[in-house]
Amino acid sequence: MRIITSEQVSAGHPDKICDQIADAIVTDCLQHDRNSRVAIEVLTKDNFIIIAGELTSRHKPNYRDLVRDVLARIGFGLSGEVFFEPAITVLVKEQSADIALGVDKGGAGDQGMMFGYATNETPELLPIPFVVATKFLKMLKAHPSKMFRSDAKAQVSYDYDSGKITTFLCSVQHSPDVEPADFRHIRFVWSA
Repeated sequence: MRIITSEQVSAGHPDKICDQIADAIVTDCLQHDRNSRVAIEVLTKDNFIIIAGELTSRHKPNYRDLVRDVLARIGFGLSGEVFFEPAITVLVKEQSADIALGVDKGGAGDQGMMFGYATNETPELLPIPFVVATKFLKMLKAHPSKMFRSDAKAQVSYDYDSGKITTFLCSVQHSPDVEPADFRHIRFVWSA
């Protein structure tokens, strides 16, 4: 058996919230100064959001507005979720002179490394278990029920030898007044 497992989290998952806030900051800076250098990390826990890193730009982002915009876009405040006013701590300073020396004249900056691959398994050119998990989260978001919250996770294990999903697991936050009987009847129909 050759089983590959992939996981995807929804926009309301804390990891994705942090990614989206960091992305919003980078986008905002580049829209106002295409030569911006942005190295931002975001951490969230409960009602706290910490934005830390280095920024060299003529633009000064309004971090609080960017955080509020991201939370509103995710859907906090919809479906009965509480739209919280987070305590935001900003720990951002200008890029260090040592790093700037390495990038000022066409350098690549830090030594970060990323890898990935495209595959013909799906029209999206991504691995089957990842695509299935991602599509499920899109279907969940589009579901008309008001009981589901924005934080969800889907995990799919796929056996490449048999061509079958061996395990499908989803975890979805829901409103506190919901009982298992309220959602056990819900079925999602997959269309490739």
